[in-house]
Amino acid sequence: MTAKKTAATKRVATKKKSAAKTFAKGDQVSWNTSQGSTSGEVVKKLTAPRKIKEHQVAASPDNPEYLVRSARSGEVAAHKPGSLKKT
Repeated sequence: MTAKKTAATKRVATKKKSAAKTFAKGDQVSWNTSQGSTSGEVVKKLTAPRKIKEHQVAASPDNPEYLVRSARSGEVAAHKPGSLKKT
């Protein structure tokens, strides 16, 4: 039974890795806000910590975030990949 658990665990880990969302510069994306859904364009993949306005973004190569320009306001903000959806 231990062998089955190990194999199942490996399958789950593989699925999680392959399910990781990646985006490229220029991709059109949408995300949810407290006011509803909004959309914009990916400007850059962030892989190092940086400050955007007064917000410290804790991005890293293992935990990237995406700089996105809102189509509605023109403002840029960092978003985690799990919060974005390609449109």
